[in-house]
Amino acid sequence: MKHIVQIIPALGYGGAERFVVDLVNHSDSEKYRFTVIVFFDNIPLKALISKKVEVILVEKKSKLDFGFLNRLEKKLAELKPDLVHGHLFAGDFWGRLAAHRLGVSYLSTEHNLNYDDGWLKNLVKRIVSSPSDSYTACSLAVSDYMRAVYKIKQDIMVINYGLDLERFVNLPSADWQEPLRFLMVGRLVRQKSQITALQALNNLKDYPWHLTIVGEGIEKNNLQAFVQKNNLQDRIEFVEPLTGVEQYYLQADVFLMPSLWEGLGIVVMEAMSSGRLVLA
Repeated sequence: MKHIVQIIPALGYGGAERFVVDLVNHSDSEKYRFTVIVFFDNIPLKALISKKVEVILVEKKSKLDFGFLNRLEKKLAELKPDLVHGHLFAGDFWGRLAAHRLGVSYLSTEHNLNYDDGWLKNLVKRIVSSPSDSYTACSLAVSDYMRAVYKIKQDIMVINYGLDLERFVNLPSADWQEPLRFLMVGRLVRQKSQITALQALNNLKDYPWHLTIVGEGIEKNNLQAFVQKNNLQDRIEFVEPLTGVEQYYLQADVFLMPSLWEGLGIVVMEAMSSGRLVLA
């Protein structure tokens, strides 16, 4: 049985985090054993992980935590993995360094078009990459991005996200009664551009509609300020993220995805599987 250690900064409500949970839960348990290492105690999705999978916190105490790499390397040495699988910038960077120092095979999965990362992170990605590493991408667009920005010359296997269809395909159809019910699900950050949808809906005040926004993030205060300024409080509801998001697809007619860019939006796949109309 192969032991694979997944390394990701946290297990919050995000697409990459959901990918890791689904991957360890649905892989062949007779062939693979998994351990998940996180750096921060933000792990609401841990509740969804199989009891056979151990989630270990190797705490990163600050940006300048100089002993962190040694602690991560020590933990990996104890676990003795056959493969280390890294996700997101921090998980990929630190996981790659620790795996290289131990001589363990390393797999990097890219989940997004990282336009917000800036030149320094892009340079770091190029420097730490190794010819011995393996790469996967969630979409062809992400694969092309990796080659153009990170200068990856190795083969990049494109593996689209899987989806637990049983969670969505049996939901009742949308009822299309007034008011029309819109839904957005995702991190409240610049990339997701929820403000674009709010601006559009603000021009449709003469029509009956209601919007539910499920998510958290640094743009929440700005979005709430827009709602307040334009007297949309009775029409727009902000909801904390949760694991059972199906209940919100059930209540929606139309799913909105105004993102400026996406690697491969899992929530769009969920909405389509739920039989909801998607505007993206």
